[in-house]
Amino acid sequence: MSLKIVAPAEHAPAFPSSAHSGAVTVPVARTSLASGRGKDSRFELIEGGALRNTAAQGRPARTASFKVAARSPLHVVVQGPSAPENTLENLKAFLRPAAGTVRLPQGALHGDAFRLHDVSFDAADYARAKEFAHSALLDISQIPDDRHIDKLALVATDVDYTLIAGDFLEKLVELKGDPEADALAWREDIVDSMLGRVAALAGIPMDHFHEVSEIMMRLLMPGAREFVDKLPPQARVVLLSSGFTQFVERLRDELRAAHAHANRLLTRPHEVHAEVLTGEMDGPFLDGEVKERLFRQYHGELPDGASSAAIGDGENDLPMLGAAVELGGVGAAFRPRYDRSLLPPGVDVIEHSWYDALGNLYMGIEDR
Repeated sequence: MSLKIVAPAEHAPAFPSSAHSGAVTVPVARTSLASGRGKDSRFELIEGGALRNTAAQGRPARTASFKVAARSPLHVVVQGPSAPENTLENLKAFLRPAAGTVRLPQGALHGDAFRLHDVSFDAADYARAKEFAHSALLDISQIPDDRHIDKLALVATDVDYTLIAGDFLEKLVELKGDPEADALAWREDIVDSMLGRVAALAGIPMDHFHEVSEIMMRLLMPGAREFVDKLPPQARVVLLSSGFTQFVERLRDELRAAHAHANRLLTRPHEVHAEVLTGEMDGPFLDGEVKERLFRQYHGELPDGASSAAIGDGENDLPMLGAAVELGGVGAAFRPRYDRSLLPPGVDVIEHSWYDALGNLYMGIEDR
């Protein structure tokens, strides 16, 4: 593909799209950035000199100077249970890819995942493709050309309904607790609610807690282990959970993650059981604000050029997802259970795929 000045002259000059910038002065009657079938949004006019009249006063302008910059290619990933050929062709019609389409690994989903290369930059084109993808039960995300899996050095992940297919506290209450007391403790404010629900756990033996831990360890979210196994050696996985340290640390060790942060439940000795829960936590509750602070702290330790990602399902994960995007990385809302209007700008949504769909948001994942 070449960029050229549209002009009546038969020999309008052109230069390759790989050029970062260039300048040209040509005889023109009108000018635009064009490639083949018309104006090309892959190129950006960053400086345009006014038309200079080189003839007698009152005659049409004959020359103009332009400076252009070639944008890095933009790609789009679509993934979900099924993307048949006709669906893919419809998406291509919206996105107008200038290069090939790559089939990505199926992963835990055993569905379809494709990356369309060098697509249109037009926001309206992407909006139409996004609406169509959602109607076809497909996740869709824009992928910058320089977002490579080998640069990923930090992944911060929520736990309940993200890293595991369930909620630890819900299961603990269901199997070993008092569901009625738990229901009465619910409040609109998440911190007040959790403090009340934890108080309702008082007296539960820790051996019962560990029984539930064994159950939840077997409920790892499909695709989670596959994603972690594909990470580059330098990537650190950090678990940031509003759940309980005594379980989250086991999960950290199982996945060989680097760090785990959660709420530590206090215990006391018991005449029958070794320990029982007191109904209290050690320290302040780990809420969304704390998750964001910890994420920014870990991101600040990364070397130059390294990138980070954050993934979570809850509304209290939104601050760290937004921070990930702000810091140049990926924020992924995993099967979110809240109004999509709350999503910070730039956050991707994984709704019809499993955890390892996060890996497909990176170039080079197909080689790992």
